[in-house]
Amino acid sequence: STLATTIAAEPADALQLPPATGRPTDVLKLIAARRSIRRYAATSLPLQALSEVLHAIAHWQAPLLSNAVRIDMVAHAVQGVAPRAWRYDGATHRLHPRTPATDANTLRTQSRRAALDQDVIGDAAAVFVWSIDRAAWSADPSGAARGWRHAFLETGLQGERLYLAAGALDHELPGREPGLGRDVGVGADEEERGGDEDGGGCDGPP
Repeated sequence: STLATTIAAEPADALQLPPATGRPTDVLKLIAARRSIRRYAATSLPLQALSEVLHAIAHWQAPLLSNAVRIDMVAHAVQGVAPRAWRYDGATHRLHPRTPATDANTLRTQSRRAALDQDVIGDAAAVFVWSIDRAAWSADPSGAARGWRHAFLETGLQGERLYLAAGALDHELPGREPGLGRDVGVGADEEERGGDEDGGGCDGPP
């Protein structure tokens, strides 16, 4: 595929994330305590926190319904990560560049515009974006129509794991204003934009 070719051509730009340390034990407590806010800390997101969240999305649970979901992350202010869009490779726990590096303010403006001028997206330190590989969902054993539904349900499951992982990290970031686990989800669907993937949605933790 075009994406695979791009990644293979830019191995030096791939970013190996630090190992994740684990998962929360009291999930029900996290669900009860989670809140959604739209005011984020001004500090950068620690790289370890990003690693934990991405690992949780991809590895806390194997895909239940679909293997067609792809995870991208737009880094506005992440320690050690250039401002640009990245694709997460769960098999290697690496980030691969999707767009050229740019300055953070320009990227925030572009992200805000892509989310229909919602400030919450431009203000976030990182924005997680899901898309669906058309060839993969079309090959669903239950047929393409059901594969499309399976892929969107799988996206929702991954988004919930992001919420839980971010909430678990809230008390583990010394010197940082609480709020990592109180992010906001923004749904989007762009079936007719062309290319091999459909837009699924995005979440922006502080």
